[in-house]
Amino acid sequence: MDRLTKLEVFSKIAETGSFFETARSLNLSRPTVTRLMAELEKDLNQKLLFRNTRRVSLTSAGESFLPRARELLNLASDIFHSPRHSEKYDGLYRINIVCEFQTSRANRRISEVASWNKDRIAFISLSSAACSK
Repeated sequence: MDRLTKLEVFSKIAETGSFFETARSLNLSRPTVTRLMAELEKDLNQKLLFRNTRRVSLTSAGESFLPRARELLNLASDIFHSPRHSEKYDGLYRINIVCEFQTSRANRRISEVASWNKDRIAFISLSSAACSK
């Protein structure tokens, strides 16, 4: 797993106070969350968490590290989810989506892309012809 994943696990553990909830929300196994957290602590040569059978809390090093980890995660999110450079994609777009992809998740992504490219989306159509068969 990459370092960003380790930071995401650490941030989520700090938020939830639970390895189990972190594993559930990130769709990882609990042993994977435990391993990633141990690897991060080893990478940093710092203990970031106090663990006991009922609760997880941050050490002073963990409290100092958390804002920096979240800052890096936010930066990575901005980089990977920001609109593409307009110089690369001049012109109008036509988007057609067949029924198999007409889910609420797809609709949210279409809205997101459309908001990035307000002046470039010429036409969005949702085709249901294939669905009626």
